[in-house]
Amino acid sequence: GASMVIGPLLKEDLAAFGPALQPSVTTLALNFDDRADSSAAGLYAFGLDAADEVAQLAAAARTRGFAHAIVVADDSDAAHRQAKEFERLWNRDGTRVLDTLYLADINEFRRRFEQALLFEQSRQRGVALSRLLGMDLVAEPRRRQDLDLIVMLADPVAARSIRPLLSFLYAGDLPVWSTSQASAARPDQRNDRDLEDVRFLDLPWFSGAERPLRETLRRSVPAGGLQRLAALGADACRLQSRLGLFDWMHDAGLSGATGELVADGSQRLHRRSQWYVFGNGLAAPEQQRAAMLAASLSSQSTEGETPWTEPRAAPLPPPDAPPKTGP
Repeated sequence: GASMVIGPLLKEDLAAFGPALQPSVTTLALNFDDRADSSAAGLYAFGLDAADEVAQLAAAARTRGFAHAIVVADDSDAAHRQAKEFERLWNRDGTRVLDTLYLADINEFRRRFEQALLFEQSRQRGVALSRLLGMDLVAEPRRRQDLDLIVMLADPVAARSIRPLLSFLYAGDLPVWSTSQASAARPDQRNDRDLEDVRFLDLPWFSGAERPLRETLRRSVPAGGLQRLAALGADACRLQSRLGLFDWMHDAGLSGATGELVADGSQRLHRRSQWYVFGNGLAAPEQQRAAMLAASLSSQSTEGETPWTEPRAAPLPPPDAPPKTGP
């Protein structure tokens, strides 16, 4: 007698639907079926697909004017899929992935990263200049200058190893953007200091707007990755009465705990995540951190400075004061 089904959650269970098995009632699957012929009447797909974050990251980087990127990732299947998707989206219209590096072995990763930064060519130029001048020169290798962006697709443990290595290899000034994969979704200020200034996408669930519901679920949903599943469940409940809206208003959107939800015309709901930034070991929404930095700068001490003040006019003498006769 149910009028709607929410689920399944796993891809392998979702794969059971097809021409031989059609949903008898409206069904909201909490994952995506990768098969080309997976669409079925009454079956909507919605989930935490990282491909949405990769697409959003690529679009934002192109809008920012970046042209050349290096992808650094851990060696997991998820990271490989995300890296390939970013390459597919980025290698067109004048933008290019210069190299993609996977962290399987730290020494091999470092060697390949130095190659990608063209360190050897820089060293050879130093040797050639030393020979030309006939003297020993001390020169530090300089990285290539056409690199705009580091895209990091790694879990928190790998990301905490990769970010400091970038700084050590003279690439610490480059922007490092990532997906939610880099965040452990729990405060860990000591370890997350290694992720300083990493800009990453994650669910609005972790921002102030969803705090009341997060507080309600605190005892039943511990900090960490399960928080994202809680956000998925919250949006599934919100969507059950709104799915019809996407059928007759294709450009309709819903602000949810997992992001801004938009339908693509094939009964798939895609989400637009929120930008966060790591600072001093803590992740905060990008706009909130910018406001905090602005407030910090405005409240800094002005000791040692000479503030501008309007000069005061000398007070007028009282009417009965004797005339001034001396210097």
